[in-house]
Amino acid sequence: MRGSGLSSQIALEECSCIRILVIGMTGVGKSTLINCAFKANIANVSDRRASVSNIENELIPPENPRFILHDSQGLETGEVDNLNKIKDFVKRRMAEPKVQDRLHAIWLCVEVPRAGGRLFEAGTEESLRLGGDELPVIVVFTKCDLLLLLKRNELRGKLPEVERTLAAKRQADVFFEERCKTPLIRLVRNPSYVRVSYDDYSSLSRLLEVTSSLVPLPDK
Repeated sequence: MRGSGLSSQIALEECSCIRILVIGMTGVGKSTLINCAFKANIANVSDRRASVSNIENELIPPENPRFILHDSQGLETGEVDNLNKIKDFVKRRMAEPKVQDRLHAIWLCVEVPRAGGRLFEAGTEESLRLGGDELPVIVVFTKCDLLLLLKRNELRGKLPEVERTLAAKRQADVFFEERCKTPLIRLVRNPSYVRVSYDDYSSLSRLLEVTSSLVPLPDK
């Protein structure tokens, strides 16, 4: 889960691209995350059913071609075929002789819960260990805006508008610490993670910054 802590400038000078695999359970918003983070419609998104993604396809943002994305098919509870395809893809990409063809990071997308239920499914927990010690796995907590909206709605009629907004943010932060960050730390020591909202580009920009900082230098 931990990267080398190198600056993005050094990493990009040594390697012409950052290749990222995006994984997660079906419905967590992987494709939407890609499109919003790079302000481009490059990943397939469907509102009616789970979108179909080919992990081998290279998604290259027109305005940021140094990033190459691979959008995997969503994981399903109790289903192992897609997880095995992901494992195979990681293994093959890590063995590529050319640095630019290797996988440099994984975005593991996890939807922030808004009610009861398990945060990490079995397939998600296993995905946390995909990178071993060589490949950074960044946990991306998605749909944080929906959690904030829920907290605002719970306080409707109880506080004035300005106070309601601040109180909702505080409650959402406490909820995240207890229901997201703490369970993650129980599974992984010193994890890399980012909270994102699709309507907040600063959070998406932070994800790109964290990813760039964790890309290790290639072998010379």
